[in-house]
Amino acid sequence: MTAEARAVLCALADVARLPAPAKLPERLAAAGWTEAEFGSAGLQRWTFGEIETTYHGGGTAIIETTVDLVEPDTDDEDFLYEEFAIRFARMLASAEELLGPTDFRGMYGDDGFPDEEAEAVEAARWHLGAGSAGLNLMHEDQGVPFRLTVTAT
Repeated sequence: MTAEARAVLCALADVARLPAPAKLPERLAAAGWTEAEFGSAGLQRWTFGEIETTYHGGGTAIIETTVDLVEPDTDDEDFLYEEFAIRFARMLASAEELLGPTDFRGMYGDDGFPDEEAEAVEAARWHLGAGSAGLNLMHEDQGVPFRLTVTAT
C-alpha cells in the first residue's frame, strides 16, 4: 500500500471510529475534514489536507476516495482484472495491519456484501465506532477504469 493510500485509509477510518453524532457529515467535520464545493455530477466533496473525497448521500451516506486507477488501454480486460485482484489483495493485507481483521470480505452477490458498494466487484469492511471503513475493487463496466477505493460510512 502506498503511503498516500495508507494516509487516506487512516483518515477515513478515524471518521468511521467517531461515536455520535453518527451522521457522516457531522463525523467528517468533527474529524477535521472541510466541506468543499460540489464536484462533477453534483456530488459533494470533502477535503482533509491533500486528500479529496466524494460524498454520496442517500439511504447510507458514504464517502469515497480512489487510491489506484487504471484506464483500460487493451482489449484484454481479464488481464487488468487479474492485476487489480492482486493489487486489492496486497492493499488488503496492509489495511489489516492497520485496522485488524475485516468484519466482511467477499465478492459482489455474497451474503453480507455492502449494499452501498453495488458497483464493487470485491469489498472488505471493518465496522468501527459509528460507521465502517472499506476497501473496494471497482470496475463498473467494460471499457471503464479499474480502481481501488477507500470508503467510510
